[in-house]
Amino acid sequence: MVAIYTFFISAAHYLDFINHFVKLYNEKRSELEEQQLHLNVGLGKIAETVEQVEQMQKSLTIKNQELQSKNDAANAKLKQMVKDQQEAEKQKVASQELQEQLEAQEVIIKQKREDVMKDLSKVEPAVQDAQNENFIGTVVNFNTEEISDDIRDKMRNRYLSNPDYNFEKVNRASMACGPMVKWAIAQIEYADMLKRVEPLRNELQSLEMQAEENKKKHQEVKSFIDKLERSIAAYKDEYAVLISQAQALKADLESVQAKVDRSMALIRNLSIEKDRWASTSDGFRAQMSTIIGDVLLSSAFLAYGGYFDQQFRQNLFTNWCTHLLQANIQFRPDIARTEYLSNPDERLRWQASALPTDELCTENAIMLKRFNRYPLIIDPSGQATEFIMNEFKEKKITKTSFLDDSFRKNLESALRFGNPLLVQDVENYDPILNPVLNRELRRTGGRVLITLGDQDIDLSPAFTIFLSTRDPTVEFPPDICSRVTFVNFTVTRSSLQSQCLNQVLKAERPDIDDKRSNLLKLQ
Repeated sequence: MVAIYTFFISAAHYLDFINHFVKLYNEKRSELEEQQLHLNVGLGKIAETVEQVEQMQKSLTIKNQELQSKNDAANAKLKQMVKDQQEAEKQKVASQELQEQLEAQEVIIKQKREDVMKDLSKVEPAVQDAQNENFIGTVVNFNTEEISDDIRDKMRNRYLSNPDYNFEKVNRASMACGPMVKWAIAQIEYADMLKRVEPLRNELQSLEMQAEENKKKHQEVKSFIDKLERSIAAYKDEYAVLISQAQALKADLESVQAKVDRSMALIRNLSIEKDRWASTSDGFRAQMSTIIGDVLLSSAFLAYGGYFDQQFRQNLFTNWCTHLLQANIQFRPDIARTEYLSNPDERLRWQASALPTDELCTENAIMLKRFNRYPLIIDPSGQATEFIMNEFKEKKITKTSFLDDSFRKNLESALRFGNPLLVQDVENYDPILNPVLNRELRRTGGRVLITLGDQDIDLSPAFTIFLSTRDPTVEFPPDICSRVTFVNFTVTRSSLQSQCLNQVLKAERPDIDDKRSNLLKLQ
């Protein structure tokens, strides 16, 4: 026998449906636009990366050319430097040889000069002695070197060969002619001596000229060596600069190449993602085209479906889909309510707060999160109570009932300080809650007030309240039905089967259960 329960639908449900639609539409539209924006940014980054890679590849080509140019210039400098170094060494050898030749010539010249001077010194005193007489200037300044061989022969044959032609005999005959004879004899002897030493003098002069020429060459070689060494020093500096520039270019080149390699790897890795993102972008457009129908179905589910069990909810949903098809309103035929109205992080958190993992309980948790009217929970098994106490434990939720002597005090404290409040056994309803459920608020001087009996209470914006009953058969009057959002946790055959399977899976194959949880985290 199937139990029949009465549930009242009022205009408040329709207004709740409209509020859900407006909020959910704005939320989903913002999500799609934000996802589309992020996707476009990602696609733009890929395109920007491709462009940057192209620019870096062009830069690599230019830098390679610059590096080659620097290396060529450095090699040219090195070759020139080596060539000049070799030439400098060669010139140093030549300079050393010239120096040795000069030293040897200086020794020979010194010896030859001493020999000439030695021979000349034998006759020079006689000439000087003869010149010391009182002779006229022409005689005194007579140049012996101008005496020719013919004159010397005549003087020797005609006069000097005569035994009586000497200073002593002539001077006794004539004291005026004596000195003249003495001078003539001295000049002839001196001329003979000059004749004998003339080869030595010529050789000495030749040696001196050669020595002078070698000195000049030696100086030229030294100057050339100095020039080469300055040039080599300049080449070394220029070579060092070129090598430094080449190394800097090489480091820059390696850095750019590494960036190009990383960017190319990123582009390769993102090529598949790019296709997927492009496909997802098309999916966004499809979702935007069905957003009205999807939000209509979801909002109707939140406003009307909470009172019913899983099977009846599905029947309602199928019926609504038929109406949308008849009205030519697009929607996603494969829409999943739990995934559309919650995210994986929320579902994992709910499971951690002891919420069973079946579809019915997950849908109910969504209603407890998205309600506009405060929830009234039908909880025969106590699963919802345990879940709510765990979920709001950090917010210091308080559990009470209308039969509790401190109910009024707990309610006032929750209103003031924003602590969540769970009121059990609401089949014994107290009308004192009507202003709270109706949200009868007054704003005065920046304060938000709510009247509780004969007292005005400051209302915290964080305040929330949950009503619950363990009796699934209780029927609430229309005024209560219009003030609350019913959330039915009554266990059905399908939900019980799902919960049992989940418990068996955790016990028998915890590894599979962990994989399922991990997959949920990756969504």
